[in-house]
Amino acid sequence: MDVRLYFNAKTLRHREIKLCDFAALRFNNKYKEKIMISFSFNNIKKLPIVGVLLLVVGVMLSSCQESLEDRAVRQAKEYTERYCPTPVVNYSRTDSIVFDQKRHVYIYYLSFCGMLDDQKVVDENRDRITDMLTQSVRESTGLRNFIEAGFKFEYVCHSEKEPKKVLFRIVI
Repeated sequence: MDVRLYFNAKTLRHREIKLCDFAALRFNNKYKEKIMISFSFNNIKKLPIVGVLLLVVGVMLSSCQESLEDRAVRQAKEYTERYCPTPVVNYSRTDSIVFDQKRHVYIYYLSFCGMLDDQKVVDENRDRITDMLTQSVRESTGLRNFIEAGFKFEYVCHSEKEPKKVLFRIVI
């Protein structure tokens, strides 16, 4: 659906366009409607400063915004490319992060190393590991928007010695 809005310098000069019109631009863009704005600056010298500011604010508010799902995919990909595999900390290493758009799940792939790379040790400490990961997700300010949107977080922990062996899996 295309919404075409045409403004000219005369309407801005007479302040016929109000701030609520620019809010409507943003509202329409939120629902992924394409918005085209055309401006005529024949009488640009006559524009008051307020009109120019409203014009700039309107264009900024109506600019394309990526969806939360697209942002999650992008951030997971960027983090994986930039930092993974991470150095070993507390006997674990982050191998990659992906976002499953169909299930709305952030998936962290980890490797357990050293003394934690043993199924018996993991089984004995399952509750502790679960509590630590749950607390980590809840306290993360960077994940707050995703938590509020109802996204889930899955941790898949593999053995460093046997990479195909899953030692621990949890969905938070």
